[in-house]
Amino acid sequence: MNRFLEGMLGDRSKEVRRVAVALLASLPESHLCQRMADRLKQSVQFQPNRALEISLPETCDAAMQRDGIEPKPNTAGIGERAWWLQQIISAAPLQFWQQPDGFVLGEWQLGEWQKVVIDGWRLAALRQRNRDWARMLLNGLLPDNINNNLKNINTLTHSIEEVRSLLALFTFAEQETLAINLIQHLAQPLELNQDETQASAQADAQIGAC
Repeated sequence: MNRFLEGMLGDRSKEVRRVAVALLASLPESHLCQRMADRLKQSVQFQPNRALEISLPETCDAAMQRDGIEPKPNTAGIGERAWWLQQIISAAPLQFWQQPDGFVLGEWQLGEWQKVVIDGWRLAALRQRNRDWARMLLNGLLPDNINNNLKNINTLTHSIEEVRSLLALFTFAEQETLAINLIQHLAQPLELNQDETQASAQADAQIGAC
């Protein structure tokens, strides 16, 4: 099936190509996912201080577009190069992020590209139906994103939809537990000081510009 779907990436129909990309991106061992991992190696470096050093792709070449990378963003607030990186992350195998001592999301500093990385992880977890990653996102980074987005109802609504899509990967009992944890997290007082708020705004502006 992998070979058949790979052939469909060159089909004349955009819809056929889109479906082929979606199916291949759900298979971490597919050639498409491995090519995305190779691209990530050029953009992501794991630093000893638990920081991810991220550089944005310089171009969206023909090979990237054949693999389903859209050159132009389909949403406001994100620049072209950040958009390319987000799409690469979303189609790369989540195993790429594993380190010898494990990978705990909350322990890594994502820097100015945090939202781009998290959005990519979320879609990758959905595509690969990876409950471990979905659970980590729901218990850690996504609640923080919602807290940071409380000031903007449109962004907040998007964050809630992200949570709902990840919860759908679990049984009802697991959904209930995860939802309770999320609500308890959101019930805690926000402690964003002025510097943190300004840093968040600057990061959003940077994402939109690149």
